Amino acid sequence: MSEISVSVVCLTYNHAEYVSKMLRSIIEQDTNFKYEIIIHDDASTDGTAELIKDFEKEYPELIQTILLDNNIFQQGLTLTPYFNALLKCRGKYIAFCEGDDYWSLSTKLQEQHDFLEKNKTISAHIFDASAENEFGDSVYSSKLSIAGVPPGFMDRDRLEQKFCMLPLTTMYRKPEQIEFKRYYNKCITGDKLIQLLVSQSGGAFIDSKVVAIYRVHSGGIWSQQNASYKFYESMHSLLVQAQMLEDIKEKSTSYEFKVFLTIISAFKYLTFKGFLRVLLNYLKGKFK
Repeated sequence: MSEISVSVVCLTYNHAEYVSKMLRSIIEQDTNFKYEIIIHDDASTDGTAELIKDFEKEYPELIQTILLDNNIFQQGLTLTPYFNALLKCRGKYIAFCEGDDYWSLSTKLQEQHDFLEKNKTISAHIFDASAENEFGDSVYSSKLSIAGVPPGFMDRDRLEQKFCMLPLTTMYRKPEQIEFKRYYNKCITGDKLIQLLVSQSGGAFIDSKVVAIYRVHSGGIWSQQNASYKFYESMHSLLVQAQMLEDIKEKSTSYEFKVFLTIISAFKYLTFKGFLRVLLNYLKGKFK
C-alpha cells in the first residue's frame, strides 16, 4: 500500500448546512497520490457530526474522525482542535479546509503537491481565494489582493512579518516535530500562528490562482464579534506571536517593527470612543 502524501485537516462546528459540499470538494480531488482527511468536530449540535459519520462510512479508507462530546473551543481551548487533528496526520504535506468553506478546483492538491516536490527549500504553497455570502452572492474576488499580498516568492524573514497564509488555500510541509504549547490557545484564530510555525522551515510561494471559496455568514466565529472584542483578540494574537518568537530565539529589529505595526492595525476595530476607553483603562492600570 502506498504511503499517504497529503493530510487534509477539517475543523467543523455546527456546519450542517455546508459540510457536505466542503467534504465533496476534497473527496473529488484528482490526484495521482494517496491522501487522507482528518475531521475534528467540536461537539456540534445541529447534525454536523451525523453527516460526517455518513461520509466516514462511505469512505472509511479516506476519512478519519475526531468527534467530541463536549465543546472545547468554548472552554478557551481555541487552537487545541487544530493541533489534535494535526497530530493524527500521516502525510508529509498538510492542507486545510474549514467546515463552511470549500475548494473550487479539483486539481488543487495535485498542483500544490507537485510544486513542493520540485521545490524542496520552500515550506508552503499558497493559492488565492474568493468569498461568497450565505446566499451565494460574491463578497470579494481575491483575498490576497485585499491583504495586499502580491504573487511570487516570499522568503522566511518576510513570511515572519507579512501575513499571507490563507489556511484554506495553503499546503505546507509537516513539521518534523509538532509541539503544542498551552498559550497558543490565547489566539481565537491560528492563521498567523501557523504561518509563523511554517516560516521556520523556509519561505513560501504565492500563486494568484483562485482555487477556493470562503463563506462569509452570520454564524462565523469572527463575524459574530464586536469591534472591541476583535481589538483585544488581535492584541492576544500579537502577544502569542511575540512569545513564540522568544521561544524559538528569533528576535530581530524587523519583528519589533512588525509588533508596532500590528498594534497600530489592531486599532482599526475601534471607534474613537473605544480607543479612548482602552487608553483610559490602560492608564488606570498603569498608575494604580
